[in-house]
Amino acid sequence: MRITFPFRLLLLLLPALLQIKSTAQRAYESFWSPIQWEDEINDWFVAQRMIPYGNVDATAHREAALSLVEQKQIARTTTLPVWQQQGPRNIGGRLTDVEMPASSLQTMYACGASGGVFKSTDAGATWSAIFDGQPSLSIGDLAIAPSNENILYVGTGEPNAGGGSITYDGAGVFKSTDAGATWTSVGITTSRNIGRIAVDPNNPDIVFVAAMGDLFGNSVEQGLFRSQDGGATWQQFLFFNDSTGVIDVAIDPSNTNIVYACSWTRIRRIDRRNYGGPSSGLWKSIDGGTTWNSIGTGNGLPAFDYGRTSIGVSASQPNILYYMVSNQQSVFQGVYKSTDGGMNWTRTNDTNIGDVFNGAAHWEGRIKVDPTDPNIVYLIGFDTWKTAD
Repeated sequence: MRITFPFRLLLLLLPALLQIKSTAQRAYESFWSPIQWEDEINDWFVAQRMIPYGNVDATAHREAALSLVEQKQIARTTTLPVWQQQGPRNIGGRLTDVEMPASSLQTMYACGASGGVFKSTDAGATWSAIFDGQPSLSIGDLAIAPSNENILYVGTGEPNAGGGSITYDGAGVFKSTDAGATWTSVGITTSRNIGRIAVDPNNPDIVFVAAMGDLFGNSVEQGLFRSQDGGATWQQFLFFNDSTGVIDVAIDPSNTNIVYACSWTRIRRIDRRNYGGPSSGLWKSIDGGTTWNSIGTGNGLPAFDYGRTSIGVSASQPNILYYMVSNQQSVFQGVYKSTDGGMNWTRTNDTNIGDVFNGAAHWEGRIKVDPTDPNIVYLIGFDTWKTAD
């Protein structure tokens, strides 16, 4: 057999190649040595607990452990609601909204951060995807028109500004007049992210959309939008600057001329993040959203640059409001209550909650009031909290 030149060259180089492979293999195995990595992990674990005093404070550790035991004992003696997972079960992921029409305990809608809208008509036993044909499956919020439950509005684009995560942009607002069977685009197509939608309880054509704009850039299509013709045309309100949007909006059901909205300054870049500022805060309109006044700091509300906030209006006693506040560092700063439509505020007994958002109020934050009892309130953060008094 005649040996060709390339093959002869390969034979000559083979010992050297084997030696290189052997050296690389040893380096690889050494680098990924479990013992080495266990040591480094242990060093890191201890180092985190030595800062800033250079040692692990045994007294503080013991007090924390005893506190944990005490909390567990309290939890064992406290009756808590029993939760069962109801799906959709095709894949795991965040849900940004869940809605039910007032007339049915069987029908519900679940909105995925990047998975579209699902509908159940048997109290969650089975689900159907009803939004898959649309240009964006990232959902910010869904609203059911109280006066006509076949009319739905969906705002696409998850508004939550994850610290190290990228949320998906939306494609505006969509409307259905047949309970989700078909959909039509009704505008605000470049707002990118929708925080909340509120529909007038008496007129399904009057709609407010809280828009947060581009997550990673400056945007002029953000703020609060109002339509008085079912989404055919829109007017923009509460535009502050190209870095401030509106994250929440709520209508007084007893007087639909009264509307509340929460503005939020949010700057998100690869190299910096700012989740608050002087333009963040609570606003009130008494003429159906045409003009707005700031419910500023004072009268019981703390004075600092707010981060993300949320407003809850009691349907049974609309003068009762609950306002969740976080600061510019996305740290929970309390739940405040007003019994006079926002003129005066008192902080509720929320100190046992601690940092309900785990330092991530830019990622979650909503407060909801039971429609029949103003004393029952749900605070939705990293955990979900409930008060009945």
